[in-house]
Amino acid sequence: MELIYKEALNKRDRNSELKQRLSLYAELIYCALQNANENKENAEEAVNILIRKSSELKPYAKTTDLISNNTFGNDKNCHEHIVPCCVIKKHFFDKSANITVEYIKTVLLKYGLRAIITKEENKAVDIPYKKTMPNEWSIDKKDNPLIRYEGIIKNIQIRNYH
Repeated sequence: MELIYKEALNKRDRNSELKQRLSLYAELIYCALQNANENKENAEEAVNILIRKSSELKPYAKTTDLISNNTFGNDKNCHEHIVPCCVIKKHFFDKSANITVEYIKTVLLKYGLRAIITKEENKAVDIPYKKTMPNEWSIDKKDNPLIRYEGIIKNIQIRNYH
């Protein structure tokens, strides 16, 4: 899965429309983090929404980064953020005192990946990791987020949408 993750990152890095969008959303997230002291609950909600929307180019289902091979010919599929948005949000709030717009953009680029998987696969991923990542995984260590799928989703590939 390491190779697939690297290929997905390369593809995202070459997508100028996505990178423009991530720049804008990184600035918005930065502003929300800087003003979080005034109303943390509203800031957390805003940051979570911004993270979710940052990589969702229209049409959403057709612009995902990865797709499970089991979705082909299956009408029971779903759109999924590989790293749950709340995990990225927590990371940003934990780092908020020293965070930069460029850092936020980099995290969104590397960990804002989305996938189309079957509803059955989604349920299987949600059992151990509904709103979490494996304990040993960390954004700070620059870990591969596809570890969340290991042993659950066996056949995943890069989604070609251009």
